[in-house]
Amino acid sequence: MRLIITLMLLIVFTALAPAHARATETCLPNQPAGTVCLDDAFTRFWQANGGLPVFGYAIAAAGPERNADAPQEFVTQWTERNRFELHSENRAPYQILLGRMGAERLAQLGHDAAGEGRENGPIAGCLWFEETGHNVCDQDDGQGFKTYWQSHGLNLSGLDTYRRALALFGLPLTAAREEQSADGETLLTQWFERARFEWHPSNPSEYRVQLGLLGAELRADRNQPPGTASLFGVTISNGFVAATAGRAAAARANWVRQSGFLWSEIEPTPGAREWSRVAGLEADLQALAAQGLTAIAVVQSTPAWAQQIPGHSCGAIKPEALDAFAGFMRDLVARYSAPPYNIRYWEIWNEEDVDPSMVGPTSGFGCWGNATDPYYGGGAYAEMLKRVYPAIKQANPSAQVLLGGMLLDCDADHPLKGREWQKRRLGHEPGLAGARRRRAWQAPADPRDAGAISGRQAGSAERGGPAVLPIEPTMRPALL
Repeated sequence: MRLIITLMLLIVFTALAPAHARATETCLPNQPAGTVCLDDAFTRFWQANGGLPVFGYAIAAAGPERNADAPQEFVTQWTERNRFELHSENRAPYQILLGRMGAERLAQLGHDAAGEGRENGPIAGCLWFEETGHNVCDQDDGQGFKTYWQSHGLNLSGLDTYRRALALFGLPLTAAREEQSADGETLLTQWFERARFEWHPSNPSEYRVQLGLLGAELRADRNQPPGTASLFGVTISNGFVAATAGRAAAARANWVRQSGFLWSEIEPTPGAREWSRVAGLEADLQALAAQGLTAIAVVQSTPAWAQQIPGHSCGAIKPEALDAFAGFMRDLVARYSAPPYNIRYWEIWNEEDVDPSMVGPTSGFGCWGNATDPYYGGGAYAEMLKRVYPAIKQANPSAQVLLGGMLLDCDADHPLKGREWQKRRLGHEPGLAGARRRRAWQAPADPRDAGAISGRQAGSAERGGPAVLPIEPTMRPALL
């Protein structure tokens, strides 16, 4: 009878025991709600290679998952800052591998780190990584990203300090730059293949470098596969970026078409660049980058000394000033392709197919059109692109050139000459094979909504280009 009672009590206590206390798991003291216990297969690795500060709590039970880089499934467990994969086919100590959390999260956000380009070169006192062209530096005397990278690493025998750190964090993918965190705080941040470093200067010295919660962020957005950028984008009027960029990011927009680089404003006198005039725009571009948004920069407005039609800044550039514009674009792209702006996409003019008689001389619309020309002025625009495109690629080989959106509508039964204008511009002008890669169309917005986010639609003639769709259902794209 005593044996029976003992067995019954054992059954009762077993049933009342918490599910996470199974023998195959290790639970941590004071474990917060929303976390789970570590699978024993990963516990020793977690403890030996940094524990809570490096990996965080486990946030999902271990189970089979398909690896994006391999066809088979592996036992996987997610932590707040990383992802463990059990590869029993490997020899010790390489049976547990880490996910490329930084690279995957950047891809999930639609951010092309490689497109930012390389830094100018090594900086004294910093670590230089030739493979990706980035420096890792300290932010204070003996404190910061460099010291943290050098003082942490996987506990793997036979590896020096550098290789241990490389195994844990991977190579730097970006330069250090200010970004807005998920809770709205602006932090100096640097992305690595397997981590995101954040600088918290107000913390005690040993906690000033924190690792981002990439595991939690990736799992929260798993319905958006890594490597798939959002198709949605917006236009934000100048001066309203600080108030609306966060809303655009929260709506999972990726592209932001930013109008603001006016050649006439920056270079009112030939050869004299007044960059201070775009200080506000520079702040806007940094705010976009901090939200992980991809900027499409629009360049327009011909200065008086370069105007084909005097008094019309919206119009064509006279032939003798085309080389000056190419030089301006070379300097502009070189200046703003680098951190903290990271602009890769450039749209040359806006709705440039309009005849000057249809709009005001300083209109925000382009007015390169010529109603008396058989090709509606398309040759002038094409000639400009032939000069400008090589200059842009010289400044940044990864830059992409977008053609400005068309404005004029078309009657299918009585096509306008503007159709010939497009034909000449896109398909009948030699030397434009690279520049005619992408086109963008504007979705008309209510002009009373000054400063509001407006939708844009873009089409891509090649895989991987920006496909920016209107996010407001009442907007329709202008016909082309």
